[in-house]
Amino acid sequence: MSTRDFNVEESQSDGEENTDNKYVIDTIHKKVGSEGMSSISLKEESGGTLKMFALYPSVKEVFRQGGYIVCR
Repeated sequence: MSTRDFNVEESQSDGEENTDNKYVIDTIHKKVGSEGMSSISLKEESGGTLKMFALYPSVKEVFRQGGYIVCR
């Protein structure tokens, strides 16, 4: 399967004291040998996908402002 998209939904807070926004994130994959799609919880994704997802804010900023990303 290959990642095609992400589905992000805001989750309700557990109580009035906790005002932090919480989100449920699923990855959308194309099924192998099929045109169908499958949804997988981000918690179940591979280490590589999790690393790329963690890098996204930095990559987005470079696209917005211009610049370089240096991998070491």
